[in-house]
Amino acid sequence: PYTYPNDSTYDHMGLIRKIYAGLAWLYLTCVVAQFALAGLGLPQLGGAGMAAHADFGYIALHLTPILLITASLIGRVGRRLVWLTVTLAVVVFAQPIWVSEFRGSWVAALHIVVAGVTLILSWQVA
Repeated sequence: PYTYPNDSTYDHMGLIRKIYAGLAWLYLTCVVAQFALAGLGLPQLGGAGMAAHADFGYIALHLTPILLITASLIGRVGRRLVWLTVTLAVVVFAQPIWVSEFRGSWVAALHIVVAGVTLILSWQVA
């Protein structure tokens, strides 16, 4: 992208890109925290259940991709990052389906596989 010192549009895009980068790193941190919450919720590890894991996932991990997509489009971060961000959002929004719709089935085990994909995509976006 071209930058012109006297053009405030390009200054704003730089700010939006910084916001995007900050959100991306925050999101990666939230994904790691989500793994920790899942581990803390396991009864085999002395946990009391998955309520914190589920709540945090619905709030932090479903809201942030919307903000990331918006910032990626406004900040013109590049086609690759936009598509990675959109892919991340689709994967994350589908993630709860593996548990709720396929409980008791082998397909529910894909929840952890998709969590790994989410971690890799988050790393790529950040």
